[in-house]
Amino acid sequence: MNGINRAGSGPAAARVAALAGALTLQSLASGTIFGLKSRAPSPGSGEVSEPPTVMFALNDAATTLTTVGTVTLAGTPVDADGMAVSGSGQVLAFVLEGGGSRLVRLDTGTAVATPIGAVLPGMEIRGAAFGPGGDLVVIDVSASVFRRVDPTTGEAVGLPTPMQFAGIPYIPSDGCDVAFRSDGACFLCDLGAVFTVDLGTGVLTRVFSAPGQFFAGAAFTAADPSALTLYEVNFTDDVFALLTLPLGALDPRLADILSEFNAGRGDLGASVVPPCRVDFNGDTILDPDDLADFIACYFGETSGANPCAAADFSGDGTADPDDLADFIAGYFAGC
Repeated sequence: MNGINRAGSGPAAARVAALAGALTLQSLASGTIFGLKSRAPSPGSGEVSEPPTVMFALNDAATTLTTVGTVTLAGTPVDADGMAVSGSGQVLAFVLEGGGSRLVRLDTGTAVATPIGAVLPGMEIRGAAFGPGGDLVVIDVSASVFRRVDPTTGEAVGLPTPMQFAGIPYIPSDGCDVAFRSDGACFLCDLGAVFTVDLGTGVLTRVFSAPGQFFAGAAFTAADPSALTLYEVNFTDDVFALLTLPLGALDPRLADILSEFNAGRGDLGASVVPPCRVDFNGDTILDPDDLADFIACYFGETSGANPCAAADFSGDGTADPDDLADFIAGYFAGC
């Protein structure tokens, strides 16, 4: 065990107790669909959404919902949209403020927003997703274009790509979203339609239509790349699954989510990158802390002194030497 101890770490009991919060966060971030629901605007405001925006989490099948909390920036509730989840599990979104949009990182336990860079003036980012290679692709509805934003600085990079449909410019609504499937295919949802997208040309091809619906959020997951989860805000703020291989009928999953207020707009985001199971503490970094934490968990569980169910790494119902060997082998193999 030389070289694995964390500086200042306490006995196994304290280590295992400290893991509880981290493991809860990891279980949410691994393969989960995150979402945002903003409030419908006050009459006469001229806006389409307003604070508060509530962050929530869905399981992969979109059959259960966990409320994370109200999105706040510097302690103030904000209007947020354009959610995206990176391959490492970071949840990003855009706060609509000051006549523009600002990239923020959302805490998956508290919904507290941390700004990344300055406001992008004049841009109204209503959809976002990480594409192949880690590009953060966004929809700027103020200009009807796809843009790329640097997820580390919050700055727009490269040239925008105007949208086209049926040979003419396409003007998206302020409730659209973009999503990538695990094979790299790009999709756009807008109003009651779903399109495939050629990001090189901006050309949209409609592949599904449900007149009267208003899909504001869309996301694929690594767990089921054939199902596109959609969040609808026109009727009773429902969540659906749409089979995309091939496209089929909408399958209702959750009705009238967060029913304490009517939706203004909202979004969904998920990673199509399988989670790294040996990132044991869920901090998106594979390091000796993960190995030390698993060992503390394993010996706390097997001794009975400090139960830690996550020690059953294989999922066979029993924490045994095979779990310890499997975790160590996975740790040194990497993600």
